[in-house]
Amino acid sequence: MVSLKTNIAAMMTQRHLGQAAENNIESQRNLTSGYRINSASDDAAGLQISNTLHAQTRGLDVALRNASDAYSVAQTAEGALHESSEILQRLRSLGLQAANGSYDSTDRQSIQYEVVALQDELDRVAITTTFADKNLFDGSYGSQSFHIGADANSISLTLRNMRSHIPEMGGQHYLSEPLDATWRVGKENQALKFEYQDSEGQTQSEQIKLKVGDSLVQVATYINAQQSVVKASVTQDNQLQFFTSTINAPSGVEIKGSLADELDTSSGELATMDDLDMSTAGGAQLSIGVIDAAIKYVDSHRSEIGGFQNRVSSAMDNLNTVNRSVTASKGRIRDTDFARTSTELVRSQVLQDATTALLAQAKQRPREALGLLK
Repeated sequence: MVSLKTNIAAMMTQRHLGQAAENNIESQRNLTSGYRINSASDDAAGLQISNTLHAQTRGLDVALRNASDAYSVAQTAEGALHESSEILQRLRSLGLQAANGSYDSTDRQSIQYEVVALQDELDRVAITTTFADKNLFDGSYGSQSFHIGADANSISLTLRNMRSHIPEMGGQHYLSEPLDATWRVGKENQALKFEYQDSEGQTQSEQIKLKVGDSLVQVATYINAQQSVVKASVTQDNQLQFFTSTINAPSGVEIKGSLADELDTSSGELATMDDLDMSTAGGAQLSIGVIDAAIKYVDSHRSEIGGFQNRVSSAMDNLNTVNRSVTASKGRIRDTDFARTSTELVRSQVLQDATTALLAQAKQRPREALGLLK
């Protein structure tokens, strides 16, 4: 039918032209934004999933930065403790040197000058080691949490007080009354017993039966060979001295037995790295025990920090792996497939051009009706 009022062909062509134009605009929008989903109407479920994944990737990015900060703190702390360990090793060498019987008081005093300088440096390292204006080893750091997950997952790093005067950098010192140079162990004073509570609060004891006829120096050597908790040595005044570290016996030891009754051992006094005095042979021998306790304390903390570094490093590797996987998943859902979309753009453009030409032809149909009136 030929009609002036209704042009069905033009209406159909116009509808298809509108669809082609919309497809063309959508393809251009997807290509310019880089996203397949630009609004909820494009893909409601995909938008929700991609937004959830986007939040997760942003959380993972922050978690990686936090983990890097945690590793940097631990790395700084471990570097400082490495220097402290080197200082302690040098002090121990000086203690062994000063304890040698071939040195006189003048020689030991020369050694003591270096000891004092190293003591000051050891304390300076503990006081001045900082990260982001936070002191790490003066006892104020405590335990800090680092969020290393996309959600609220966190791990904590505890840094101890490493000042040279704290009990952990030494232990308890016990000193007997001076004995005669001819003193020997007899049958009546062979028994010696050390009782103490270990770091877990369990009561422990060490019983030693000394050999009759041994001198004071031989007694100290024998005691050291029988156990490792209490260190024994002899001073220049022929006094038997004992030392036990705070790590092994936090509350010190109780010395019992017939030998203890004869020696009249004094109650223990705290001896730390601040109390090192290598100007005498007895002081040098005591210093070795104190330094050994400090080395054990420092190395123990270095091991804890090293374990924390390894944990953070593994966490960072895992975060990177998860982040890559989640980002790829989000991209597959939301990103534009440029090859496909560019093809769609060309197709919609060609279709739009063709439909425009057909619409022009459809609009010529009413002219046919007018031709019938001539």
